[in-house]
Amino acid sequence: MSLGSAVRSLVSRRLDPATLERLKIVRRCLADLRDSYRPVARGADRSPVGIADVRAALVDMGIRAGDIVHVHSSASHLVAGTQSIRLAGEVVRTLVELVGETGTLLMNTDAVRDGWDHALSREVFDYATWPSHRGLISEVFRRRRDVVRSVHPWYNVTAWGRRAVELVGEHHRSSPYAMDEHSPWYKLNQVEGKVLLLGNGYRHNSLVHLAEYLHPDEFPRPVFLNRPVVMRYTTWERKVAEMPVMLHAHVWKHSAEARFAEYLQAKYGFYQVRHLASGASLVCYRASDQLEAIRREMKQDVTWYDLRFGA
Repeated sequence: MSLGSAVRSLVSRRLDPATLERLKIVRRCLADLRDSYRPVARGADRSPVGIADVRAALVDMGIRAGDIVHVHSSASHLVAGTQSIRLAGEVVRTLVELVGETGTLLMNTDAVRDGWDHALSREVFDYATWPSHRGLISEVFRRRRDVVRSVHPWYNVTAWGRRAVELVGEHHRSSPYAMDEHSPWYKLNQVEGKVLLLGNGYRHNSLVHLAEYLHPDEFPRPVFLNRPVVMRYTTWERKVAEMPVMLHAHVWKHSAEARFAEYLQAKYGFYQVRHLASGASLVCYRASDQLEAIRREMKQDVTWYDLRFGA
């Protein structure tokens, strides 16, 4: 019996809500652990990657003490199988060491996979317990005792370091647009923060969405539903609250993000790219450089949702 079938079978027995919620959390944890064992893309070189290789690439791209870095990561694209579990912890420790006590790290730790289903189910997102589904490295990071996690139920962010609270502490005010001026993504631009795409090249670059959230009325394409859904979450005070959240109406392919990034790179050249022996790609850029480039393209009626990029 599959995990999903087992959950449905237990649900049919009318478990009490508290037990059912715990079961769903276990299911998410097991699903994320399963994902971490998936091999890299077919045809890719699976040469082992040591943390020294990753560290050298990070230093070469200019990650240093005092930096503010938003990290998107994929341990399974750095190295497959059980080694990814070990490497995840080493990557987190290395990033902390590189930015130091004067620096700050942020990672996406989204726990809600489907905003529409979450809103319909009336589930309550709990920042203290819900695991990340943004990869093993982000989950290892979230479990540190010295991190701060935003309470926002959609596009959730966890941070560590000197400016962690400053960057994520007001995220719950980002409503109905989860990446508005109160969000960690926008604030990252204001503090000259960097973005690190670790292991998966240009894919899964959440900041590519920032312009459409900041300028929904001026954005050249309609990308959101015409009204928000209501999501429930647990506040800092451990109370249940609700917030309206705008969801995307458009379903995209992450390959479109990569093609759009290649277009921006050819035109503006602000991405730094390094390749590891495993075939994994690391990308680093200054957040404000990408936002400014996307704003310029908006004025030319170009977005990453255009058909030429395959979105």
